[in-house]
Amino acid sequence: MLNGSEVMVEWCEPLSYVTDYVVTVGGQERYKFSKDKRRGSIGTVDHVTQVCVSAVNDAGESQASCTMYQPKDRSLPLKLGLTGGALGLLAVLLMGVLVWRRRRQRKQEAYISSAQ
Repeated sequence: MLNGSEVMVEWCEPLSYVTDYVVTVGGQERYKFSKDKRRGSIGTVDHVTQVCVSAVNDAGESQASCTMYQPKDRSLPLKLGLTGGALGLLAVLLMGVLVWRRRRQRKQEAYISSAQ
């Protein structure tokens, strides 16, 4: 789950007593959350990676529950903005050329009618 630019991890409470939850990102970064938490921020993740949550109590750490996190493509709004801007610029240039040609045509017509 995304919260702004940060990734939020959510989990359910197990049936057994828990002292902490440990979230592992990509098998390396470990985040510790207290027993009353059911979600937590793991910061920004900009690539596909495995995210695991395990519960901790006096007996040790549970088997981790894992899923693959795939960040959303955020370049779409940028692409749409650039495409829209380019089309807008093209439309303005086209209108400018049409107005210029129309004025030139009127000048030629005025010159021809005054020459007669």
